[in-house]
Amino acid sequence: MKKIISKSIIFFFISIITLGAVFGCGKQTQSNYDSNGFMTLKVWGGDEYVGETGNKFQRWINEFNDSQQAKDLKVRLSFSSMSQLPITLNTSVLTNKNMPDIVIWDRFSTPTYDYLLYPIDELITKDKIDTSVFQQEALNELRFENKLYGLPLDLDPWGIYVNLDMVGTHNATAAEADKIDVNKLDTWSRITNAAQKLTKYDNNGNVTVAGLNTTSMDGQFFSFVYTAGGELINSNKASPTYGDTVLVKKEQLTSDAQSKRVYDTLSFIKDLYQKKVSSSGLGGTDAFVNEKLAMTYGSVYFSDNIADYTTKKMNYKFLPFPKRDLTYLTGGTAQIIDPSENSDGLVNGQFGGVLGGYGLSIVHPTAKNRNALWQERRDMAWEVIKLWMLNDEMQEKYFTTAQVITSRTDLYGNDFYQKESETSLSSITDIIEYVNYYKMRPNVEGYEQFESNIVRTYIQQMYEGGTVLTAYDNILTEGNKILRQMQGRA
Repeated sequence: MKKIISKSIIFFFISIITLGAVFGCGKQTQSNYDSNGFMTLKVWGGDEYVGETGNKFQRWINEFNDSQQAKDLKVRLSFSSMSQLPITLNTSVLTNKNMPDIVIWDRFSTPTYDYLLYPIDELITKDKIDTSVFQQEALNELRFENKLYGLPLDLDPWGIYVNLDMVGTHNATAAEADKIDVNKLDTWSRITNAAQKLTKYDNNGNVTVAGLNTTSMDGQFFSFVYTAGGELINSNKASPTYGDTVLVKKEQLTSDAQSKRVYDTLSFIKDLYQKKVSSSGLGGTDAFVNEKLAMTYGSVYFSDNIADYTTKKMNYKFLPFPKRDLTYLTGGTAQIIDPSENSDGLVNGQFGGVLGGYGLSIVHPTAKNRNALWQERRDMAWEVIKLWMLNDEMQEKYFTTAQVITSRTDLYGNDFYQKESETSLSSITDIIEYVNYYKMRPNVEGYEQFESNIVRTYIQQMYEGGTVLTAYDNILTEGNKILRQMQGRA
């Protein structure tokens, strides 16, 4: 397993190895304003802002610059998409070269890279900003150690996208008992049954049409744990085990409610994989577009992914991750349980999943570079963020262009959220309906590394023949190691 370093040396280490990644002369002009009296602020986003998503975002930047409000502020924005944003930003801040003013920040990176962002608590207080208008899970994901590092830009609830045309084709010839009701795919067992019905095979038993994408279920692990009514990492700062996994040793798991739910989630993932409802070549957006994949996982940006492959308007529906209604603790064979009942003090199952999304954050230079010129740019960056997020007219312009979900829950009744998507017969209101079922990702240092280095590694090993119990034990033991290393507790 690769060696993981703590945040305390990330600032120095990754800057040295990526120094060449940032371009620019590094000289700071003596004025922030050009000859026309305008200040240009640099905005960086991650490499997610490419393709159709990047095109939409650039259209928004152009609209912002053309707006009367921006002209009144005497500000313009320029946008760049950056690969490995936190690492590139770290180098930029350390060297003071090509440093952006505002970042479109992946909120779950906040605990690990908070030192790159300017805390806005004093600005919030000074301007009497009512933060209750924001979806609170999204807002709290930008908070770490009692400091707020930005305002949430959007909400990105991941879920399951169902190709309704493929379901319709199946239902046209299926017996009444075998028909699929997409409005009732609300439990683990029902989504499994639908996946099996929609999967097709050749004469050799090879999958030719996948019912459900199981090639990326490791990335959905946290969402399925949530739908089992459980947690995986302790994010309660008052707890003596804060920052560790919530799991108990494998010998004790049947006596612990959280651990049983994680075990059932691993079992469900392996069960789906063994049912052979997918294959490695049929897990992409292209397969979904070409009707080789009936159901797949995706974010609110899924329509943009589709637009990168086709211009046709597709007929699909968004579903939240379904409720747990299966347990595998009775001899390894799945047994149906009632999701609405409580077991050991926790609900058996619930809608929802992981709430992704971005924030608007101000970049925080090193102490020696926090001069008067930077302070002037910081103040302008804050004015831009307020205009972007708190002006209703600008919100409508942005979200009409970007076609995503605002973090401003007070705007969900506005007309621009009732309009049909340009790329789907499914309205974005389908997703808004489920937003409050979703939870933020664990707000602890090391979550990113835990998910990418631990969860994915041991679920893959489980796919390759390992047992569920072994995967559980490795996620517990190796997971705690990596979390403690990243938190400086190793």
